[in-house]
Amino acid sequence: MVEELSKGDTKKLAEILFKYWKTRGMEYNLEWAENYIKEGHKKEIIKDRFFTLKENNEVIGVIAIVTYEGNIAELRDFVVD
Repeated sequence: MVEELSKGDTKKLAEILFKYWKTRGMEYNLEWAENYIKEGHKKEIIKDRFFTLKENNEVIGVIAIVTYEGNIAELRDFVVD
């Protein structure tokens, strides 16, 4: 099941992203990941939405859909723990 992000899922999604980024050698901390989810991709992006992946009501992943100027959309951060 995929559903739009709810505030109660923010911390778990931040932990999933933090762990994933660490495996890729990226040096972001957990606080940065939480802010990223709360504030989105601000610079070149006109809209972004986060979605929660759940299995049996447990949060297992995150997907971000980002829309750039020109209405070009991209799936970002498709991460499953």
